[in-house]
Amino acid sequence: MKIPIQNTLISLAAVLMLAACRDDIRPTNPTAPAPAAPAAPAAPAAQATPAAAVPSPAPEISPAAVVNAYNDFALRLQRTLAIKDKDKNVFVSPFSIAVALTMTYNGARGQTADDMARTLALGGIPRDMVNRVMTRVTDLLNQQATGVTLAVANSLWLCDDVRFKPEFLQRVRTAYAAELANVNFLAPATRGRINTWVSNKTNDKIQDLLPAGALNKDTLMVLANAIYFKGQWDRKFDAALTHERDFTSSTGATAPCKMMEQHGDYAYLKNDLCQAIRLPYVGKRLAMYILLPAPGKNLDGLLAALDLNTWQAWCAALRNQKGTIVLPRFRLEYATELNTPLSQLGMAIAFDGDRADFLDMATETDARGRICISKVLHKAFVEVNEEGTEAAAATAVVMMRVTAAMPDKPPFLMIVEQPFICILCDEETGSILFMGRYVA
Repeated sequence: MKIPIQNTLISLAAVLMLAACRDDIRPTNPTAPAPAAPAAPAAPAAQATPAAAVPSPAPEISPAAVVNAYNDFALRLQRTLAIKDKDKNVFVSPFSIAVALTMTYNGARGQTADDMARTLALGGIPRDMVNRVMTRVTDLLNQQATGVTLAVANSLWLCDDVRFKPEFLQRVRTAYAAELANVNFLAPATRGRINTWVSNKTNDKIQDLLPAGALNKDTLMVLANAIYFKGQWDRKFDAALTHERDFTSSTGATAPCKMMEQHGDYAYLKNDLCQAIRLPYVGKRLAMYILLPAPGKNLDGLLAALDLNTWQAWCAALRNQKGTIVLPRFRLEYATELNTPLSQLGMAIAFDGDRADFLDMATETDARGRICISKVLHKAFVEVNEEGTEAAAATAVVMMRVTAAMPDKPPFLMIVEQPFICILCDEETGSILFMGRYVA
């Protein structure tokens, strides 16, 4: 049964990322000032010609800055999707989306790269550092823990008649452990092959990520990410305590649903905007956070207030407290095209065939035209019950070549009302077999 729960869940993938990281890459407050770089020593007074200025070393950027950036993107994307799909269930993996876009970002240049970096909150972080951190984060996420399955996979599907830049392919393959495959995008089997890869990587929870018509003669590349999670609660809910209660949707309508109940000690927070609780999975490395608007408040106001600094402050303010949690047992599936939301977040140029610059993927000659993002497609699934949680998501960034179209010519008018020539030609050999003229 699908429960009309709103986006009360902070996306599981953002939580997984936060919870999975070790101390050296755990998110921190991005507003903390960086240590000042030491000043260059003054030139000696007796020196006649000033020495060349020694550039100050660039401030060291903590690997946590990349995790912070992705979490910031997660929260902004959630707000954008809440507006796009108002009064509908929304569940995504911003981590999956961010990874797929960051692989794509590795092939971007100029303003396109700058806009993508700002959208992902990566502005000011060197691209090679982003890649190094993501290698470490992905390795950590793929480490198995007792009672928990968590897997992240990436792939690149490349048009078989285009020569892609080796530097781009090497960066993505090394940093993201991406599988590479050369394919013919005009072959009907290609879409099924990509969809099967996604299905296999998500334990069959994500089907048909690429719908019919997603690939065509101009498709250049598909960059795909898949993430799968299955974890048992550290303390399972007792099914005997599950009972039916009315759930009130954002529209004010009520409907009965199965509610799980549990009593105990929890990391808990209550403030003027919400109640928040942390529900850990086995091993306590991963957890789900539930945020419930305070009485008199609504979900829109809660989402509007939930930026990166607020999220970090609330996580730090959680304190162990005895209490009771009553939570719907629910299952959600969500699918969306992200072109418009991502454009609203600042990377519209990446979808613009006239302005996008992805020539770090392939040269214009190799691509036979400019390169832009055709579609960013995303699907997600989650099921929460007394045993635990199962969730999966996949993202596909479909790249296309944009060829210069010939302008349409106005329709012609030919009135043969004067002498003319006629020619009968053999098209196979090009030979003129008959030729004449007609004058009257």
